[in-house]
Amino acid sequence: MLVFHIGNRDSRLMLITVAGMALLMVFALAQTGCVAGGGSSRGGRSMETHNILNKQEIFVFNALPKSVGELQAMPEAAMTTPFMTAALTVAALSAYGDNPSASIAMLNVLRGPQPLSNRETQFLRERLSGKKYKPFSYFEGATPQNGYTPHKPYRITVSEQAHSYPDQAQAKLFIYSAGADSARPVTMRLKPSTGQWFVIEYSSLLLDMRVPDSQNRWR
Repeated sequence: MLVFHIGNRDSRLMLITVAGMALLMVFALAQTGCVAGGGSSRGGRSMETHNILNKQEIFVFNALPKSVGELQAMPEAAMTTPFMTAALTVAALSAYGDNPSASIAMLNVLRGPQPLSNRETQFLRERLSGKKYKPFSYFEGATPQNGYTPHKPYRITVSEQAHSYPDQAQAKLFIYSAGADSARPVTMRLKPSTGQWFVIEYSSLLLDMRVPDSQNRWR
């Protein structure tokens, strides 16, 4: 951030020309290493964008997985970045409303060496019972007004923040929901022996949010 202070001590006036301000801004951007550019495609399925504050990756799914086999057939199932795993976590959760057992099986794949406990399975049931719309709220186009029906193909944006990486083996990334006022975190952990990132915490994705308008008694 570039801050200009213009004062009039002793009745003096400092004048800064537009050209001078532009040069100072260019210099400041060069010092912070900020570069403007477009996103790049990755296999036609995800795009990466950068800005001054964070990195974002956009994943595009033609269809959402309904089984472990379909999940494992997706390119993102390589899970070589935490962004891939975060996006797949939402995709796996989206199946819960129609097939809880299939959703849990997919989540266990994404959990790697630490499958869901009985307590975590109960938490899923409590948070998603009658609220199958929650996972879909993270996809582009979903709103309370349309019952959280996302656009197709399904697009989801995963972002990092300033403190996303407490160490080299953990990553806390964020995903926006149309039903919440701020992005919600999901945390992954790296397994060095396989080079894969597995999800270890995603409970915030299941917190309550604005209900669809069709279920809002006060509408």
